Amino acid sequence: MNFPRLPSRTLRWSILAALVALGLGGILATLLADHSLKVAPAAYLVALENNTLIRLRWKTRKLPTSMTLPANAVVSIPADKKVLIVYPDGRQETVTGPRRIQIPTPPPSDFDFLALPLTALSLKPTEGTLPLDGAIRVTSPVGVTRFRNPTLAWTARADTSYDVAVVDPADEAAPPRIARDVRPPIPLSSLETTQNRILPVDRIFAVLVRVKGEVGLGGAGRFLTAPEATTEDLPSEPAALLAEAVSALTHKPSRTGDAWLALSRLPDPWPHCDLALRLRLRVSTELGLTEELKKLNTEMGRQ
Repeated sequence: MNFPRLPSRTLRWSILAALVALGLGGILATLLADHSLKVAPAAYLVALENNTLIRLRWKTRKLPTSMTLPANAVVSIPADKKVLIVYPDGRQETVTGPRRIQIPTPPPSDFDFLALPLTALSLKPTEGTLPLDGAIRVTSPVGVTRFRNPTLAWTARADTSYDVAVVDPADEAAPPRIARDVRPPIPLSSLETTQNRILPVDRIFAVLVRVKGEVGLGGAGRFLTAPEATTEDLPSEPAALLAEAVSALTHKPSRTGDAWLALSRLPDPWPHCDLALRLRLRVSTELGLTEELKKLNTEMGRQ
């Protein structure tokens, strides 16, 4: 009986080395992917155009949404291409190629949600933000808004309509702005009113929401129209919405409702990039959005 010839010793060692390399390569890739979640980010690179190509670590890569970069990473931007760089202290910079950038070690930041490793961020609501059972949570506008015609939004049950009103707590004689039998989101200008359909600046207002047909108030929230509030609308491009959310959450005082609204308008796959996850997490913990936090837990693989 003739047996097949065994490969030479050199060939056998080459095959063995290739198999080991493949195995170690998979393990190393897994370790590096997990390690990236534990590294403090030094910058976020955000695509301003579809299918932007960049050069990172001697390789050309697509930048479909955004990418998180460590300190000392070197990025090359091709000619006539633009990207947005977001730093952990909230600064934003638009860069036009051709340009080669080395990401510096970031200075200390007041914004943990941008500066800490993703695995170090808490997925629990901020103390005191949890709503009562069945309560309606107003999500926009909240705290401060830069919009004089803000979009009103709240947590809504499926197949349920609501009545909503915006009132001026400092002027009891002022008639409320009202909408009946509606679902969020709706622009303030669509509410019935005898007043101006856009709000004055530097004024506190309250949003009141109840389930249609019920007597009791379901939820309420107050907000201030910023002194620099504008009549413009939210941007529509995904990168601009991300930039809006960053600006809103790094502004002092923060404009949490504006950030929530911008993030809620991101098209897939933008809500799932690292930067968007961090912003969603920050908004959800500030507003006590437990359902959104559950989604984030699942999405980030943390049960």
